[in-house]
Amino acid sequence: MVDPVRILTWNLERVPRSRRGELEARLEGLDYDIAVLTETRLGFVHTTGVLAPEAPPGRFAANERKVAIWSRWGWGDAEPLPDGVSADRMVVGTTPSPAGPLRVIGVCVPYRFHWVRHPAPDGQRRGVWEEHLRFLEAIAPVLRPGAVPQVVGGDFNQRVPPVGRLDPAYAVHAREVAMAGHGVLTEELLGTDHRLLLCHVAANVPTAAPPTVVDRHDADGHALSDHHGAIVSIRPGDC
Repeated sequence: MVDPVRILTWNLERVPRSRRGELEARLEGLDYDIAVLTETRLGFVHTTGVLAPEAPPGRFAANERKVAIWSRWGWGDAEPLPDGVSADRMVVGTTPSPAGPLRVIGVCVPYRFHWVRHPAPDGQRRGVWEEHLRFLEAIAPVLRPGAVPQVVGGDFNQRVPPVGRLDPAYAVHAREVAMAGHGVLTEELLGTDHRLLLCHVAANVPTAAPPTVVDRHDADGHALSDHHGAIVSIRPGDC
């Protein structure tokens, strides 16, 4: 039997210089085959086997990316995104895993206050959840399951299951519509602070083991990121 494919998802909070060494050590100590990293930097930890979209607009360093995906088996070309999808928040590629091709979709779904407190590049401010909902609607066609098994990973900016007013029903519905046909494998997973995660992996393939949390703190309790991560194991060849 082919070994399971292990997928890491983690928001690295822009990899601040003061934490890079500790973050690098943590990532190098984890066991995974594919990584979906959000708020990351090009060249950090993975120098080959990386797919990433264009740089985000605004005050970001040249190597910062909202999302990047890495695979130990490499990728084909990144898939083009349809009109209306934020070109900096999504990347899609297919990797030739030992279990067969696996399509991986990395996303960084906008925070509910995105462009609310500050004007967007078009000079206009958005309503609360507006960019979040717009993004989910735009990516829905890309996420439709096809012949190749696929996973969607990254920062969903929603808890699963939802938590009261933090995750309103209309936002949850938009996510469920966009990701129809995929189960959220990190559902009900708690961080070490006993709170539900915002970084998730959803898939239309069977799991091979329960998901595990990547603690956002180091051994001394110092924060490495403002998000917990997770690792899930899947069996693409069994779907």
